[in-house]
Amino acid sequence: MDNGLRIIKNLTNIIKHDNVAMEGKLICDCGNTHFEVHHSGKRTRGILAPYLVKNDKQILILAKCPRCGKVITVLDSGLDGHAGCVTDKTTQLFCLKNGECQFEIRLMYNYLEQNFETNLFEDCFIEIKSSCFKKSRSLYEGW
Repeated sequence: MDNGLRIIKNLTNIIKHDNVAMEGKLICDCGNTHFEVHHSGKRTRGILAPYLVKNDKQILILAKCPRCGKVITVLDSGLDGHAGCVTDKTTQLFCLKNGECQFEIRLMYNYLEQNFETNLFEDCFIEIKSSCFKKSRSLYEGW
């Protein structure tokens, strides 16, 4: 099994930090950098908490390009990270802001050095930015 970072071909402006962290901005194959966000997580209400947390030990976050319609799997807790949690439950997806906003998505990964640039990251941080918000927001933190 190839453990290379699954989403690497859809990242641009990649910055690497000492073989233990990397970050990049999501980009569609058509060049678009703004997406609808669909997810299976639970919304949080805390002002310091990320916008989403896992729902029943799993989360799926998808980005849909409004220009070409391509759907990019941003995070799937069943496939991604050092300890994927696969369940056989059907996942209901919700659209963030009911599709009224399009978001720039920034992904950041922390690694153990031997797993750098693989899908075996220790933590994933996802930030979103939109004209609907005054500043960037933490969408998800964890693996």
